[in-house]
Amino acid sequence: MGSPAEHVGIARVLRASAAAKAGAVAVLLFAAVATVGPQSFVPLAAARPTERVGSGGTSEVRLVTGDMVQVATAGVVVRPAQRRGIAGEFQTLRLGTSTYVIPAAARPYLGRYLDPGLFDVTRLAASSAVDQPMGVRITLEHGIRADLPGVTITGRSSSTETGYFTTAGADTFRRALDAQWRFDAHHGWPSHSALFAAIAAIAPVGAATAAGPETVRPAFAQVTLSLRVLDGQGRPVPFTSVALMNTDDARRYVAFPPVVDGLAKVSVPLGNYSALATVDEFDPHTQAHLTSRTVAATDYRVRRAGQTLVLDARTATSRPSVHTPRPAGRDLLLLSWARLDQHGATGLSALNGYEDPHTLVLVSPAPPARVGLQHWVTEWTLQGSPAHGLPYTYDLVFDDPDIASDQARVVRNDQIATVHARYYADGQPRISLFARGPVLQYQGGYQLFPAPLTAPQVRTEYVVSPPGVRWSAVLLGDATTSSPAIADGLRRYPAGSHSRADWLRPALMPGFAGPTPADRDYLCPACRAHNQLSLQIAAVTDSTPSHAGSPDEPPHGARTARLRIYRDGRLLADENNIAVALVPASARKATYRLLFQLDRGATGALLSTRTRTDLTFRSSARQGRAIPANWTCTPTDPQPEAGCAALPLLEVRAPLPVDLNGELPWGRHPLGVTVSHAPGAAAIPITRLVVATSTDGAMWRRAPIVQQSDGRYRAQLVAEPASAGLPVALRITARDAAGGTLRQTIRAAYTIAQS
Repeated sequence: MGSPAEHVGIARVLRASAAAKAGAVAVLLFAAVATVGPQSFVPLAAARPTERVGSGGTSEVRLVTGDMVQVATAGVVVRPAQRRGIAGEFQTLRLGTSTYVIPAAARPYLGRYLDPGLFDVTRLAASSAVDQPMGVRITLEHGIRADLPGVTITGRSSSTETGYFTTAGADTFRRALDAQWRFDAHHGWPSHSALFAAIAAIAPVGAATAAGPETVRPAFAQVTLSLRVLDGQGRPVPFTSVALMNTDDARRYVAFPPVVDGLAKVSVPLGNYSALATVDEFDPHTQAHLTSRTVAATDYRVRRAGQTLVLDARTATSRPSVHTPRPAGRDLLLLSWARLDQHGATGLSALNGYEDPHTLVLVSPAPPARVGLQHWVTEWTLQGSPAHGLPYTYDLVFDDPDIASDQARVVRNDQIATVHARYYADGQPRISLFARGPVLQYQGGYQLFPAPLTAPQVRTEYVVSPPGVRWSAVLLGDATTSSPAIADGLRRYPAGSHSRADWLRPALMPGFAGPTPADRDYLCPACRAHNQLSLQIAAVTDSTPSHAGSPDEPPHGARTARLRIYRDGRLLADENNIAVALVPASARKATYRLLFQLDRGATGALLSTRTRTDLTFRSSARQGRAIPANWTCTPTDPQPEAGCAALPLLEVRAPLPVDLNGELPWGRHPLGVTVSHAPGAAAIPITRLVVATSTDGAMWRRAPIVQQSDGRYRAQLVAEPASAGLPVALRITARDAAGGTLRQTIRAAYTIAQS
């Protein structure tokens, strides 16, 4: 299995179909080994995770419940439609080549009425787009017509109905599902639910049924193992599932068998096993509060047929808690259980996410593993009280080999890394979404749950983690549209350190995201190999070189981006709504032109509404600097035999001296401008830089410029009272000694303050 490559930014315009068109290949997170059981799955491989939040293949999926999931080879970003009650709890399962994101309200109906494929976000991302309704196939009982809330029916037969969920329809179904969950929990989980009357199964169009893939005959003896799951009162759990794995060799067995009336029977080979179950209980008296109990069996040996493994939720008595130096309330709690077999190569991972602070979370103690490895990871996102000074947050992660009987944590000041963060807006307050999460080696990828954040804002962010842990981060600039989505490279936060983070600081412009010191794998954004050019421009960058991403597409698939590539004046590629291209290159020296146009106006942006980036550079087969050994050359050719060279495309950084609203006060202001080349390229002297501004798009005013060093300049911007309130366009033109050129125009790069 090849090393996964780090991808640049969350590129929302890079749809999965576009990535396939460009020749990108999906990186498997899991080993492709068949197993046997009631549902056959493929075990999680302990492969090195991809290094960036998002990728050139990033896509967004809307579940039938209306919840949004951003999917990339490196992991998932989950945005619940509702954050309170049962709707604020999720389970993320990684198995085979798929990641499943399952709302807690759907768990009791999974495998009974709801096909697991409805929540296989990996496959859904490859087959649909966020602005397309999710198609479903409803299998009927006795030919009776179904009446499922929210679905639009497009076809019927005697045994099936086909239809789809629109955005509004998915929201309707989510509310109906939540109400049914509450009703069934209150009435002791009857065997039939009114919501699914006359329905045998609901599956995505074209998906296999809940029975799972075809069973493979094992090459070893099988015995029957019974799994008994009891709730917090010692009664059989009506419906749930168990994560079960052979810890001698996960390739022999790993699955999530369904439990009905507290019992599941599975056929497994003899050997050592580990298991985990989560039991959700609703308080029928308050009609509001949820109790979630997680119980694990670290080591269990199957010696003969007829054994019974009991998972008793009454043993879940320890409540995870954390005490921080400054008062803070829980915004998000993630409990992750990862189990590797004795070879340390394969295993499984299950994560429960709790967004509602009123949910009572209890876990059972479990010792360290005797066979294989066990990781119990507790992640916290806490919000500080505004009454205690400037806003502040805590991002905490604890990684243990056992599940301790005491889950209380106390954070000391000497454990804390401090991030001084500033979040910019574009002249209007916005509710954004931000997440920072650890990338743990054995999990195979990140799992982020962004929390609301009001921009503009200055706040202090405290980070606590074991030594060496690397963190990913993503900002969704507008919670309603996810526009723009900006990702950072991986970072370490050593205890006692201080750092600064600026998010969406203008000027926002297309560019190339550079690696961070903590990035181990990095996909070269502009490279050449085997007479092929791989060009991946980040549609939106800000003042931080490692920040990159792209805004969402507007509804109905309207064109927001256009990328054209030329060689010696001949058009090689012309693509809409993507910012990546693989094009043939000539062995001889040729002049290439990259023209990228982006329109953000339809997403509600007030700054950087339109950008036009025009780049030219020269390249030949014997030209260019070799990339570092830990870089990936192209999506289709990660380790080319003939070598890989970085291309000398010009890029510019111009952090504007504006306030958090993107406004420039009246007067004269210095502007630092850095002109360089795409990451990895050899430095070529810069011979020309012109900076100009315009308030009407017709008359341009050149700014005085002083060169400070090669590639570093200081320009002067003028904000006059006569232009108060007006947006200002910015145009930057540069040239290097090899003949490479850049001409970049940003409409409404900033505004002049009113006073």
